Amino acid sequence: MSQGQYRAAIIEARNVIKYSPDSAQGHLVLATIYSNLGSSPAVIKTLEPLSETYTNEVSLPLAKAYSQVGKYQSASKMLENTDQQSIEAMLVRARIEGGLNHVESAEKIYLDLLAKDASNAEAQLAYIQLQLRNQKNQSANLALNKLLQQDPNNPEALLYKAELAYLDNQLDDTENYLTQALQHLPETDIMTSLKSTVLSRLAQTLTELGRPSESLIYTKILAEANPEAHQARQQYNEALGLYQSGDIEQAEELLIELYENNPGNSMSGMLLGIINLQQGDLEEAGKLLEENIDAETSSSQAISSTALTQLRLRKPKQAVELLEKALLSHPEDAGIQAVYGLALLNIDNTDTRAALALQKALAIDPTRYKLHTILARHYLALDKNEQAYAQYNAALEKAPNSQDIKDDYINALLNNGEQDKALQLNNRFIQQNPEDPKAYLQAARINSINKDLAAAEKNLNKTISLAPDNAAALLALGQLQLAEKKPSKAINNFRKSLAVKPSTAGYKGLITGYQLNNDGDKVISELSTEAEASPDNSTLHTVLAEYYAIENQGEMALKFADSAIDSKPISNYTRSTAINIYRTQSLRSLADGDIATGRNRLSKAIVLAPNNGILQAELIKLEIQAQNFDEAMKIAEQIEQSEQGSVAGKYFKAQVRAEQQQWPEAISHIQKAWEQSPSGRIGSLYYTILKKSGNAEKAMSLLDDWISKIPQSSNPVTLKAIEFQKDGDNNAAADLYGRAIKLNPKDGIALNNLAWLYYEKGDERAEETASQAYATVPNSPGVLDTYGWILVQKGKVAEGIKLLERAESLTNGKSKEISQHLKEAEALL
Repeated sequence: MSQGQYRAAIIEARNVIKYSPDSAQGHLVLATIYSNLGSSPAVIKTLEPLSETYTNEVSLPLAKAYSQVGKYQSASKMLENTDQQSIEAMLVRARIEGGLNHVESAEKIYLDLLAKDASNAEAQLAYIQLQLRNQKNQSANLALNKLLQQDPNNPEALLYKAELAYLDNQLDDTENYLTQALQHLPETDIMTSLKSTVLSRLAQTLTELGRPSESLIYTKILAEANPEAHQARQQYNEALGLYQSGDIEQAEELLIELYENNPGNSMSGMLLGIINLQQGDLEEAGKLLEENIDAETSSSQAISSTALTQLRLRKPKQAVELLEKALLSHPEDAGIQAVYGLALLNIDNTDTRAALALQKALAIDPTRYKLHTILARHYLALDKNEQAYAQYNAALEKAPNSQDIKDDYINALLNNGEQDKALQLNNRFIQQNPEDPKAYLQAARINSINKDLAAAEKNLNKTISLAPDNAAALLALGQLQLAEKKPSKAINNFRKSLAVKPSTAGYKGLITGYQLNNDGDKVISELSTEAEASPDNSTLHTVLAEYYAIENQGEMALKFADSAIDSKPISNYTRSTAINIYRTQSLRSLADGDIATGRNRLSKAIVLAPNNGILQAELIKLEIQAQNFDEAMKIAEQIEQSEQGSVAGKYFKAQVRAEQQQWPEAISHIQKAWEQSPSGRIGSLYYTILKKSGNAEKAMSLLDDWISKIPQSSNPVTLKAIEFQKDGDNNAAADLYGRAIKLNPKDGIALNNLAWLYYEKGDERAEETASQAYATVPNSPGVLDTYGWILVQKGKVAEGIKLLERAESLTNGKSKEISQHLKEAEALL
């Protein structure tokens, strides 16, 4: 290695590691080689895995490497494991202090070291580097001259002299110093980081001196030394240029290729992540940013972007973790402090740490006026209304024309029931800008809340006089006129509103207006014609689909639902309306025995909501009804393989096998689902399968497990009570029913069965308990029978017969017990 033969040294060190993987020696030798080459990331990669097992051996070189790549917090933590009074440790500490902008502290350490040993070149060079970084060029030059007197051929010192000459625009001197530095660098079979820097600066200087042919020589040397890195750097620079010029697609293509070929290239990964974020692909953006972000060394913008992406992906805890690490290195960064406050509020909007972070961000950068509104919402969540209002006032002082702040402030007052204050505040806004239509529209809103419709109408007319095309004001005026039973005027304003901007409320208001004029068919015909001529107006198609669905005209509802979802993007209103229509019409087809049509309609709903558990369950139920068990199992397996559907898939597979009475498989699937995520739904199916398969003892054991795992659920307690009641242990059953009712006062089965047990014992509580069961489930034949029969036995025959008649009607006379009770009751009249 002393002769510059680094390749052979690396191979030898790797062989030591290969044959003695549990020893630190090989790793330390390899790290030393990388350190000599100036590759601190390689040192870190080599030593990090040993930081816990060989803490004493690796802490100092690892701390040094961390400090050289800007990971000052990691370096400081690692330095705690060393002899901090050693020269090497003090040098690392000084570099950490300098990196954290504690310049005086760093200078003191360097000067103390040099006072003890003025010839310490490493301390001199580090001190010079600190002076240059802090633009103390005169001090740096004095220290350089002193060092070069001791060692005229020090290549790093000559490089720094070149930097100072370049800053003074002395290009000839710059070239001279760089050439000397290059001459005194040792020959090595792998190019060192220092030599790469000298060559790069020399090539740049020669270009600026108008000697591009000479510059090309050094550029070629750099490219040949590491062709892959050179090509990657060129490709990244090209991609960056394209991105900055707005050619996002071309930049993305280059970056994808670069990142695939160089997966460790964090710069390309970060830029690719930002591009994905701008294009709305949050999942891919989050993945790329998380893979390539470094809380210590990445820019504050990159850290904030990553954290905000995590918040949008509903990963607030990961965002908080990243930001807390970042704040150790960037405590005075307003942006990171602000996003940290947001992240904390995302988890708990009463977290006082959030207020501290937001206040610190405002102290660092008072121009971030929107943070006042976030603080205000935090104080509102803590019921500290006056503090919240103070924040809104502070925000308005900094941004008096911000409509968002005005609206937020007024909404806060209204939500707190302070309509008078809201009206006073809005009047202040009107006085400040009497020609602002938004202020009058807000006034109308407050008037409506106060039931002052005359004032609301006056303010709406004022809004429209100032802004005739204000769709919201026209819409509000139309709705007010509907409330005042003035449909013709309302129709006129709804039409004006729709001419400005088609809206759900506008079309629905128009239909209501015509219906109040007994002319609903006319407007439906008009709107249907308009829809045919406007296939891209998904709002109108959706309103018509919903109208026909309400009118029970299924085919027309389906027609307009189909045309509504043809427009992209699909709004939430269109999506939910179409899903409801497809699902309802699917169930109707199934009720008519038309499985194929039912399947087709349900499939359309699932396309719109592929992770909807209710729709998935209905599709499997449909396939079971059609005896397509294989298809049902395929659907269940697809659900199980999805990210959110693992438990649901097992549940559905158990359901299918239970329908086939393939009990061992059914039990296996439902048991796995229960073990993975116990729930009432899974417990109910598990219990049913065990009972039907003849596993009564296991069913009872399950109930005990269910009670243990979900103690707040009344279902397993009720089921256990039923088993005791069947076995004739009525006292134990009654106790359990009582426990179930305490857990869930609306447990109709527990109330009904307990009422019957009371009746059998002659307990006066029977009627009251039966009444409670009836209030909870008034359409249950069993409950009607119990309550009706108890009333008959209490002498309230006529009242009891009415309930018994309803029970018999609901069972179509197929319950012998209910029919017998009714017959006996009628005989008492």
